[in-house]
This record gives sequence, structure tokens and C-alpha cells, in this order.
Amino acid sequence: KEKSAMILSPKFYIVSIILSLFSLTFAETIEVDDDGSGFTNIQDAIDSASDGDIILVQPGTYTARFIDSSIINLGNKQLEIRAADSSSRPILDGGGDSVGSGGKQGILIAGGQDSSTVIDGLIVQHCQGGLISGGYYGAGLILYGASPVVENCDFQNNIAQYGSGVYGLCTASELINCNVINNRAVAIGGVGGQGGGVL
Repeated sequence: KEKSAMILSPKFYIVSIILSLFSLTFAETIEVDDDGSGFTNIQDAIDSASDGDIILVQPGTYTARFIDSSIINLGNKQLEIRAADSSSRPILDGGGDSVGSGGKQGILIAGGQDSSTVIDGLIVQHCQGGLISGGYYGAGLILYGASPVVENCDFQNNIAQYGSGVYGLCTASELINCNVINNRAVAIGGVGGQGGGVL
């Protein structure tokens, strides 16, 4: 006995196409400018963004909203954060000169991000390590279980117990055309002091 073929009406295909179009997400470009009338804080822009969005950071100096927080914390979002002008790069300044001084951590990426997440063209300085399990880790950049693209960035004059410039764990990221300069790893109570540049 032959099986009868199911014939789908043209209306079915039209409805399917419309539903597919509605399910698509289009990347939005969000601008951050410390002198602007829109977003003046990078984290505010991140919080409002959706996966795939591009955040362009204008020249200026940016810090975290709160003490003992990160200037950039991506959570679990896949975003591109880029300098709007490569000739005048934005500065992320943590305002800390010693571990535990109330300075801010630079960039925290620990939400399983892959290479669709990009950090490009930022200067990260005077940041202190984030407190994790009793130690201060990754003042400039901490990568934990995430492998974004990090390129054209400078990590300088940061301080932590471990990996004061960049600290990575369970990551396949590479630093592309980045500089890690004059960062300090210090021991606290005789513990730590490892990885002044990258750990």
C-alpha cells in the first residue's frame, strides 16, 4: 500500500518564513561617550545590550560604577567592545595603587564567551585584582572559562596577588597585538606575588 504524501499549502510556507524573520536578531551598535548625552558608563551599555551587539567606546577615561567592582563585566553576554577611534583609545582606570585599596578591577569575562566576543583597542590601567577565594586575581583582565578575542589592548600599571596584568584559567584566548607593561604582583601575608604580567 502506497503512502500518501503530505501536501503543504503555500500559506504554510509564508507563515514559516515570517516566523523565521521575526526570530532573527540584528546586531545593534551602542555608543559610549564620557562627554555624551547617552551612555557615559561602559557597564550601563553592557547591561542594556543583547548578544551580538557592538559597543563603541569613544575616547575618554572610564571607571566602574561601584567600589570593588569591575569596569567591564560581560556576565554571560557575547558582545564586541571596541575603541571608536584607534588613534585616541579609551582608558579604563581603576584608580587603585595597592591591593585592597578600593580600586576597581579592569575587565572580567567569565560567562563562557567564545571568539564572537571581542575586546579591541582599550587601555586598562591602575586596576586591582578581584577578590576570589581569598586572593586577588587578574587586575587588568581576568578570563575564567571564556575564550574571547582580545586585541590591540594595553594592560599597564595594575596590581594583584596573581596575574596582575592578565589572569586566565580554562581559556583558549590569545592576546593579539597587546602590551602588558609595568604590572605588579605582590604577596599579602607571604602569599601570592606571582605573575606580574600574565598568569
